[in-house]
Amino acid sequence: MKTILLTVLLTVAATAHATDYYVAPNGNDHAAGTKAAP
Repeated sequence: MKTILLTVLLTVAATAHATDYYVAPNGNDHAAGTKAAP
């Protein structure tokens, strides 16, 4: 039971800080990395 709980907690912790970055090959280095300004 402890192993299952630990596995679930680690999985949730690993995905909690996930984010998407959008990159364009001709993008601006000062852009925010959002979909509107890759």
